[in-house]
Amino acid sequence: MSGRPSPPLHNPWPAVFDLGTIALLNGSPNAGKTALLAAMLQRIAEGGDLFGFPIRPTPVFFIAMDRLWDNGAIKWFDKYGFNVPYYSFVDDVTAPATMFRNYAKEPAWDAYIGLLERQGLAPGTLVASDPYENAWGNVMDRGQVITASTVLQRHLKQTRLAQVGMMHSGKMKGDSNLNYANVHEQMAGTGALSGYSSAQLTLLSPKQATVKDSNLYELHITAHCLPQMIFGLSR
Repeated sequence: MSGRPSPPLHNPWPAVFDLGTIALLNGSPNAGKTALLAAMLQRIAEGGDLFGFPIRPTPVFFIAMDRLWDNGAIKWFDKYGFNVPYYSFVDDVTAPATMFRNYAKEPAWDAYIGLLERQGLAPGTLVASDPYENAWGNVMDRGQVITASTVLQRHLKQTRLAQVGMMHSGKMKGDSNLNYANVHEQMAGTGALSGYSSAQLTLLSPKQATVKDSNLYELHITAHCLPQMIFGLSR
């Protein structure tokens, strides 16, 4: 007797967070990136409306790379009442601290894939990493970024996962006329980061937003298969 077939997998956020692809969320330090990502992950896990897109409930998994879990992202997930499945690299004392920097032994992208494989994630899961710089190796090296993107996308396609990675914006000048015209190009690192990812989400603080309002943040979404979108957000 054969069992009931598994339901077909769906893209977590169609055309933005698709299975087999890498999307990047970037912004300046303390702009609210982790708070925004936590809220989006909760909505994707539970289903509903996300910036006008209908979202079906999707498994999500959070990878914390830069801080102890109790001193970092958990504060935002607790604020939303969302018990997110997670892994914390800093808390994992069995993981070598140099795991993503020992290029002679193992490229950073292979180390990141090994980390993903150890989580035993179900196909269809959206993986969110904060930050994601570790997976690329040297973000200033165009060749490394292109290689990493290719290897990582192949792995995501094979395992039927989607990836959103947190990135940081480069240093911003006080005179906005001296900054890049396209906000996603302000991401710290080579232009291959945006060129070889499927979508770039850029969060601007009230000081950086194009509409000057002390309470208004802006989210710019540049996706490969969608027109550019801008959303105003407030805390």
